[in-house]
Amino acid sequence: MADGRVLQLVKEQNKPFSVQGLVDMLAQYGCKKAQITRALENFVESKQLLCKEFGKTKLYLPPQDDLPTFSNQELEAKQQQYKSLAQKCEAVHDDIKSTQKELASLQSSLTEQEVLDQTRHLEQQIASSQGKLDSLKGGKKLITTAEKDAADAAFTSMMEQWSKRRRIFKNIWAAIGESVETQEAQFFEDLGIETDEAAGHDFSTYSQLLPKKAKKR
Repeated sequence: MADGRVLQLVKEQNKPFSVQGLVDMLAQYGCKKAQITRALENFVESKQLLCKEFGKTKLYLPPQDDLPTFSNQELEAKQQQYKSLAQKCEAVHDDIKSTQKELASLQSSLTEQEVLDQTRHLEQQIASSQGKLDSLKGGKKLITTAEKDAADAAFTSMMEQWSKRRRIFKNIWAAIGESVETQEAQFFEDLGIETDEAAGHDFSTYSQLLPKKAKKR
């Protein structure tokens, strides 16, 4: 069981993993460190995975030889295609969930009281929607305080995750950086590591958009 999960995770993520990193991610499936280590050694021996050693640190990643090479323009086009497909998949997923709920509702027999309750609920939804429509027509605020707070909370959460992952990477790099003989930029390129700068994003710029309460943390 551990063998399959190890290979699946490394190939799906298509990025370098340390043994401890895999142990942390697969602990929820009951995979032990000894099992994971043995599986990695077997996959390296069978050339299903590669092992890169940086001093005392070993990183495991899928072979990259069979991957196609793209120009910057092709990569950008692929990224746009991926975003478009992801949005379509999300829309289809939402449609499926909505249809499943509707089907489940149709399959269940409603009592008279349930019909009345559902009718009352729908009437409330209609009244709420009509109120929003009237607000839009009247030129009032398009977003409520609650909606703004929810958006701020979601953005703050994503920024916290970004900060956490930046910190984790910096700790890893601090541990192995001195053992790396190649230049930093070349090393990152070889392992497919995309920094904030390479992605065209600046953490400090986004941090300025955080709500005041979140900045004080």
